[in-house]
Amino acid sequence: MFDELLQPISPEQPGGEYLKDNRALYRSYRNAFNIAQSSFRQLIETPDALEDVEAVNANSDNWNQLAADCRSCLSEHSKDVEIFSWYTVAQLFTAEPISNLAIALLTFEQVVNQHWDSLQPILPEKKRKGESEQEQAKEVAEHRVKPLLQLVGDTAESGLLYMPLQMLPLVGDIDYGSFFAAEKAGSLAELQQKAVGFFSSEQAELNTKIIALGQVHDAMQSLEKAIGEKCIAAGTTGVSFRFAKESIERLINAMQYLVGDQFSRWPLDPEPAESQPEQTNTETGVPAPAVRADSGERLGENLKGGNTPNLQQTAQLDIQPAAQPVAVNANALASRDHALAELQKIADYFQQTEPHSPIYLLLKRAIRWGGMSLPDLLQELVGEQGSVNQRIQQLAGLESADHQAELVPVDTATSMNVHSGVNSPSNVDAATSEVQASSAVSMPLEEPTQSSVTANDNTPSGGLSEIEW
Repeated sequence: MFDELLQPISPEQPGGEYLKDNRALYRSYRNAFNIAQSSFRQLIETPDALEDVEAVNANSDNWNQLAADCRSCLSEHSKDVEIFSWYTVAQLFTAEPISNLAIALLTFEQVVNQHWDSLQPILPEKKRKGESEQEQAKEVAEHRVKPLLQLVGDTAESGLLYMPLQMLPLVGDIDYGSFFAAEKAGSLAELQQKAVGFFSSEQAELNTKIIALGQVHDAMQSLEKAIGEKCIAAGTTGVSFRFAKESIERLINAMQYLVGDQFSRWPLDPEPAESQPEQTNTETGVPAPAVRADSGERLGENLKGGNTPNLQQTAQLDIQPAAQPVAVNANALASRDHALAELQKIADYFQQTEPHSPIYLLLKRAIRWGGMSLPDLLQELVGEQGSVNQRIQQLAGLESADHQAELVPVDTATSMNVHSGVNSPSNVDAATSEVQASSAVSMPLEEPTQSSVTANDNTPSGGLSEIEW
């Protein structure tokens, strides 16, 4: 679809000219970008502006004009990273925003791989401060990728992609802004019912949209990796796509919450192999997992051939190189610690292969809880409800155990055995049942916007009012 963007501008200068030296040309593109950005800002800052058809159409026209100007520049004048960034975000204002965004990102990756040495902007020699060739190569690489920060952001809720993604319809007229507001108001259940009402008439469209979001996430990872490898070779670090990928993950998680249960199989889950018999691990007797569909390679091949890919067919046919499957034989587990270690491997597997899914987060929480004593676990579950905690300790016999512990010295080995017994499922179940009978306990929930990148990040996520645009 964007095949012409891969062609060199000229044999002598495959990446074209340094735009900052052609001020008149660069200013024309900058003005087009400013006009598009201004019209979009007006939509998000003016009350009821989205209901103004004239304003919405004007904004769409401005971004389409920017896309056309950028495409012309990338084909005829300069393969400039900043221009490519503007062209990429402009895809979110097209008729097929998510699929076009995925294709633009994959085209971007191919341009990086094919034209890195001539990719603009190339820092002019007169502006380089390094004395050695290696120092100058580092400067050139850093200068080349710096404009990418406009696109992907360098903090949470920043970057050109952030706001348009929040306003994309996910299910019916529900966008992520609506989802976020409902989450804060505690009305997600009502919003989910509304989304389910749209499902029957939009199922095919939703399936394609979810697959396209997965492809955007994969394309971001591929572009981030390609740029990172080039930068490392030049002695510097690449640009992190962390915040942009988190935005995509939030959209996927929101859609999974709203309509995930309506699918017989979640579109981003591995598709069972049909033509091959199930492979079984002869040592453990555990069936090998099916291969997950992926978009990257096939979309790249289609781009090279000048074809517009069918997103759903691509996702069904392509194979993603994934982590080695984790197989666990229950009879081979030597101890409780061994079992928890194997569970950690499973959590790591899901974190690598399905970062958009909360599975690995729930497994890691279970592992952490499994390493806690029952009193500590109950303290985390019950919190400040001291009377409930005391009631559980009385029923579970923990108060007597504590009293005996004060009277009788216990060696280290015995102490470990006591904690192991306290953590047994039967004791936990008995205590938990009594909690439910005597008081309503609020279980801590994992934030739905967590990802493989941010699982250990304690930075709070702000609302739409904290946008950096």
